[in-house]
Amino acid sequence: MLLIFCFLGLVLIDAAALPKGVPHTIDKYRPVQSNQYRCYVSDELIDFSFVNDDFCDCLDGTDEPGTAACAGSPSVAAFWHAHGEEAAFSSTFYCPQKGSKPKVVPASEVNDGVCDCCDGSDEWQGLTPCKNTCWDEGALFRQRKQQIEQGIARRERFVKEGHTVLASVKAELEKEKATLPQHEATLKELEKEEDELKRLEAEKKAKERKKEEEGESQEQQQPLQSEEEALPPVSNVEPATQAEEPSPSPPTLPPAPASPPVQQDDDLDALDDDEVPTDCHEWGEDGKCHDKDHEHDEDEEGLIGEEDEMDEDEYYEEGEDREWEDSRRRAEGSPENATELDKIRTKVSDTRHHVTEAKKKIDHLEKKAKDLESKPEYAHLYHKCVETNSDGYVYEVCFFKDAHQKKDHHSTNLGRRWKWDISTGNLDEDVMLLEGGQSCWNGPARSLKVRFVCGIEEKLQNVSEPSRCVYEVNMMSPAACRPHHLDEFKFLGDSSQQQHDEL
Repeated sequence: MLLIFCFLGLVLIDAAALPKGVPHTIDKYRPVQSNQYRCYVSDELIDFSFVNDDFCDCLDGTDEPGTAACAGSPSVAAFWHAHGEEAAFSSTFYCPQKGSKPKVVPASEVNDGVCDCCDGSDEWQGLTPCKNTCWDEGALFRQRKQQIEQGIARRERFVKEGHTVLASVKAELEKEKATLPQHEATLKELEKEEDELKRLEAEKKAKERKKEEEGESQEQQQPLQSEEEALPPVSNVEPATQAEEPSPSPPTLPPAPASPPVQQDDDLDALDDDEVPTDCHEWGEDGKCHDKDHEHDEDEEGLIGEEDEMDEDEYYEEGEDREWEDSRRRAEGSPENATELDKIRTKVSDTRHHVTEAKKKIDHLEKKAKDLESKPEYAHLYHKCVETNSDGYVYEVCFFKDAHQKKDHHSTNLGRRWKWDISTGNLDEDVMLLEGGQSCWNGPARSLKVRFVCGIEEKLQNVSEPSRCVYEVNMMSPAACRPHHLDEFKFLGDSSQQQHDEL
């Protein structure tokens, strides 16, 4: 007799520990007060043996989670309607489905002769034999779980590599900051030396100019020979010739410093009055006026004048130091002709360029360090561009930089200022915002939200435009995989062995 009671006690305890149709997370289905069950909401006390006895004893119907006894009961429906709550356990049956994902089925389908659960738990009365197919159905879940586990491992590696990159960036930044003052000091010294050479060069040119002006002044003060002294004597002319025909007036000479040779009187006698040149700018050694040559010279002067009028800016870039450029060419092209000023100008230019580039590099390194500080696991994506096609458009995202929408050789900027979105308050969700894109017609500036999703392969997917000119896209990456992503697969448990149970 004692053995019989012990056996019944074990059965009741086992039934209480695992009632059919109830999730393992529910603790309400435990015997209380001398092996009694307290109804989940209506709070009546019934004997625990009445649980799942195919008769509805509780007003809330929670005593029959594993049968269809309370399904569709008017009294149970009225109770839940009066309380304004959902009849979570009186209208559904929980299928454990070990090896696959658990699910719930309507309580009316319990023991109806149809295998609704892959483990056959809904047909627990055995009216219909059900084969356990949960292992096959759970293959996709196990595969997804394995991918997440691999992603978590890769993310841990990305974090370590990101910290290494960040440390390298900071070290390079400190090095550039330390050497910049030295370059700036060198530039100042070279600029001082350049200024001194410019001053000496200016003084030298001023002295040469003054000397030239003094020489020109002395030449102008020397007495000029009169035209009478410059003309040859006419005593050689025969008296008879002088008597017969008076000598014509000598031709008018141009006011040139060097007077042309004057023809002898006997040559002048051979010319008629109208043949004597009255306006000659160039005289030949033969005593004749060379007007054609003069016309040719005028043409050449015209050409020279046109060249002088050519804009010198055509030979230089905008803002370029022409004087320095000339000296640099001389210094580099023919060192023997380069002056000290040319050489120092070249050094100043090179040093100034080096300082400018160093400052640009410092700005770049400071920005990169700031970008990677909070999420170093994404360092491998820094300025990396990824594309995807959607609805005839190509969407390109360059992380930590900008994004574009492309079609038919036309590109529209979707955002050029980026930041991490922390507005959701979920620190385990990585969302990058790209703002300040090209403005829409009579609308806002375009923007793009990049939501990182746990995945093995890094690619863009699911482009959408939830509101005008506001775009969203998912970016699969192992860097987004975290341990909490495995929580949804806890139902798999230790699924290393295939289940073959049949009920």
